[in-house]
Amino acid sequence: MSLRFRFFAVVLYSVAASAADPADFVALLDQAPIVDAVNLAVGDPGHRFVANPATCSTLATLGTVKARVIASSKDPGLFAVRLGEGKGLVARATYCLEVDVVEDVPRTFFILNRGDHTFRGVICGPSVPDSFHQYTECNPEVLDLPLAKGVRTWRSVFQLHERSADLIQADKEQPFPLTTADGFWVIIAHPEARRMPGSAGAAVSAIRLRRIADPSTLAVKIHRPPQELPWRHAFWREEMADGVFGPQQPERRGMADPVQWYEHKLQAMRMVGIDVFCKDLLEFGHNQGWDSAPYGGNDWVYQSKTPELWSRLLDQAGQAGVSVLPYYEYTGSVGAHGFGSQRRAKPLGNQATYTHITWSEKANVDVTDPETVEDFAKILDCTVLRLKDQADILGVWFRPRPSAIPYGFGEATLKRFSQATNNPDVTRERLRAEPELYQQYVSWWNLQRREFLIAVRDRMRQGGLPAATVLFTTTSAEPTPGFMGDALVVESDPKRWEGILASDKERPKKILTLAHATASDEYLQTLLRPVPTWGEWEWNHACPVADPANYTTTDGIALTYPYNRAYTVSVRAGMEAFRTPAGLAMIRHQSLNERALPENMLGYLCADTERSGPACMLPEVLAVANGDPRWLGILSGMSWTTGYPQYVREFYPAFLALPALPSTILESGASGAPGIVVRHIDAGVHGAWLAIANTTYHKTVGTIIKLPSSGAVTDAATGTTLPTAGQTLKLDLAPCSLRAIHITR
Repeated sequence: MSLRFRFFAVVLYSVAASAADPADFVALLDQAPIVDAVNLAVGDPGHRFVANPATCSTLATLGTVKARVIASSKDPGLFAVRLGEGKGLVARATYCLEVDVVEDVPRTFFILNRGDHTFRGVICGPSVPDSFHQYTECNPEVLDLPLAKGVRTWRSVFQLHERSADLIQADKEQPFPLTTADGFWVIIAHPEARRMPGSAGAAVSAIRLRRIADPSTLAVKIHRPPQELPWRHAFWREEMADGVFGPQQPERRGMADPVQWYEHKLQAMRMVGIDVFCKDLLEFGHNQGWDSAPYGGNDWVYQSKTPELWSRLLDQAGQAGVSVLPYYEYTGSVGAHGFGSQRRAKPLGNQATYTHITWSEKANVDVTDPETVEDFAKILDCTVLRLKDQADILGVWFRPRPSAIPYGFGEATLKRFSQATNNPDVTRERLRAEPELYQQYVSWWNLQRREFLIAVRDRMRQGGLPAATVLFTTTSAEPTPGFMGDALVVESDPKRWEGILASDKERPKKILTLAHATASDEYLQTLLRPVPTWGEWEWNHACPVADPANYTTTDGIALTYPYNRAYTVSVRAGMEAFRTPAGLAMIRHQSLNERALPENMLGYLCADTERSGPACMLPEVLAVANGDPRWLGILSGMSWTTGYPQYVREFYPAFLALPALPSTILESGASGAPGIVVRHIDAGVHGAWLAIANTTYHKTVGTIIKLPSSGAVTDAATGTTLPTAGQTLKLDLAPCSLRAIHITR
């Protein structure tokens, strides 16, 4: 971030509310008036209640709580209520949806809010985290997280759309028929048991809607390190969220003006403390809202229906003092005569395509071809360099999807390899027959990919962004790469899970304990192995894997480390392998849960999941404890939301309060408290910072932190002075939490 934009950001955030204790934030939400409420523990809840199948919804007393339950069975089930009908709802106003979830036994289910088109999965206690039997691997993991043993309220703060979908949204062409006067549907759904083995189903006692009169009161204040020090960054990217304003017909749009819709994104960022706005500009190579006219328009890159959108969003971010990170699924330019449509990268075999996924095979680039640099340079000029003064653009984020930037074996590529290595007469036949030559070729290609990224970095820095960084994500699928054959990782009791999964003959799973999964660098090796393939296809060439060893001394470029489950962020050496001079960049990959329920029940479903309560931030807390990232991102399948904002907004202000400098773990930094990790950052004359991570599932009281130096001690996220005794600090640490401490010299 430039000093000019840094100053603006500091001034802007100084008027926002201070970071608060989670209970304080909940109390703030509880002050908002209730607009509508549904008691689900009665025979007829009203509110156009509907269940599908009609008999899937029953009443039960769970402990001391009366609730409505969808029991896990061989069939999926859902129930829904229409909230806010005739209650004077206001489009684009801010509301809080509250769902009282009963956590008596392990449960995983989905909550759909048609009011802002968000879908979210809830994981209660030691339950499975995602749907089995979906399109992709889900890398399941069951942790021994405590249940609330009663009601834990799920809360989503959102801006109400102008129009919303009906109970069933059959396809993208279907109108959004409901206006604010009609209210909007809230849906509770549970897939069939084979998709959610071990989950007891869904249990909800009540649903409420509150109106937030002034959403600015929810903004969290960010206390940054001094401007002279490097900063950390957090962001998310949404894949299938913008369909609410994509269609041209007004009746098919949830929001008429997409810029107003993105204002909600900035509001959500301000509420939880995320500091970087990320927008996809290429999705599977296709233009997502920028102007390609300077280099030929449709002849070069097909124009978006909204070519002015990106420039308007940069203005919006610049005025808000928010940094920006554009995201590209680059396949070469896709237009009537686009460079990518030439498909200069060729498979090693004789087939025409790398994979059977026809819609991802329409364009690609040969990264060893000098013209590829020039092609992307034009995209960079249109989307970054011409607009760089509108907002603080941190760099670019690449994520090639399958076959977009593959290993290429075309004749021209083979000739370049021969010349570079002084190895004449290299042919496909030789590469297939000679393993050593093939490995030499792969190593050469990897270095050519690095040279391409260096060229992109240099174009930005020479074009007026001297600190620009390139993030590059090699993982092209939605979840993290399949671990040990998509094994189920359990924290304990594998025998129980063997019994639960015994009947699944279609896709049987190996069961590993968490201790076994994290006893070696097996996950790192998973990231470095060629992608598995089969038959005539070349998935191993369509999706080149990470080669972090080639970047350990390369400035301004970071290969991103994919994470999600606890086992992916528990082995320090794995994350350390991805660290570069640009810092460690970590991206949380979600499993999407696409079509986990039949489309004839509610339409297309894509829902990220999160563990309930403070455990929703456990992967990020473990990431800081064991990896210490500078860049922390999320790949969200749909519109990002959280049901536990009180914990999310505790983590990110602490994360951003730490300078992006190297840290060391103080092995004796916490006494008498297993699971507490303390990282020390020495910032010279600016003092020292401690990142204190409670990786346990329980609150610790009176934890003694041994300070590495003397001086005044403050909570870096809030600016609050903390009392010390000599060189010790006593803290109460919430479960799955991060604290940032500053020691002034």
